[in-house]
Amino acid sequence: ELDIVLGDIVPAGDGFVGTRDPEVVVTSPDGVTWTDAAETGLAPEESVAWTFGDGGPWGAIGQVFGPDDEWFTSDLLFTPDGTGFVRADVPADVIGLEGTAGIWTASVGESGVVALAGTQEAFEGYMGQPGTLGAVALFSEDLQTWEQVQIGPPEMGDWQMIEASPVGFLAVAAVQPGSTPPALVYFSPDGREWDQVSLPVEWDATPAEGARVGVVDVAGWRDGFVLVTAGPTTVLTSADGRSWAQAETEPLPSFADDPGGNTWALGSSLGAVAVSVPFRPAQGGAALFSSDGQTWQSWSTDDPFAWPSGPE
Repeated sequence: ELDIVLGDIVPAGDGFVGTRDPEVVVTSPDGVTWTDAAETGLAPEESVAWTFGDGGPWGAIGQVFGPDDEWFTSDLLFTPDGTGFVRADVPADVIGLEGTAGIWTASVGESGVVALAGTQEAFEGYMGQPGTLGAVALFSEDLQTWEQVQIGPPEMGDWQMIEASPVGFLAVAAVQPGSTPPALVYFSPDGREWDQVSLPVEWDATPAEGARVGVVDVAGWRDGFVLVTAGPTTVLTSADGRSWAQAETEPLPSFADDPGGNTWALGSSLGAVAVSVPFRPAQGGAALFSSDGQTWQSWSTDDPFAWPSGPE
């Protein structure tokens, strides 16, 4: 029985890693028995947020928070399985941006780590207007030596999502409103060489005011990637990161008149999940699950705070 409160948790190798209190790192081989990690390399005034990056079969990577919850940093903490920790500081000259530079997301794959970096000034002033975020992509095989990598066109700097799976990495960027397609998606088998991929979606040309159009989330999982779009709301899957198909699923509610709602894609060694939850609880919500990327089970509820326990 778990008798501690975890503030953050992700898979790491064959086990799990999380935070407690929140500066104490805890690890578990089975999700039931938890122990405080030793020799993490964190200073007493520092903490780590694991869901800043992600976790998976190659380990978990998180962002190190500095004193007084200094959140925009270039310090990362990596663990392959919760039994050892590597501290990494991405040099400012590698990021190559003027201002307070830091990492805002990263993903661990078989070939290494891909991270997205920018400045705190641009991030805090970003109001969803493409062309103003100014992100750069970085790659490292060992968390010690870093290099910039070019994902898309040199002027494209709004990279917002990066995910890894056994087949490689997927990066997603926003574009100017009204552009076709309304999102740029690139795939890399190794984190260094990237190619643009197309999605089989008929995008809404006349969306309602405030409605989202584009890729809202993507996740890597055992058999490739799962991706969720808005305008229209669709679930897409890919086994290789290059060829995509719409999943034959029950439709997810779009909540087009409720821009405050959220839709997520999640993946693990067990399967893939797509979840859509409105901002207004009275509208209900829905979830889809697949263990193979082909056959999907669905759940829905009028109360998103009272989900059924799962399939029989």
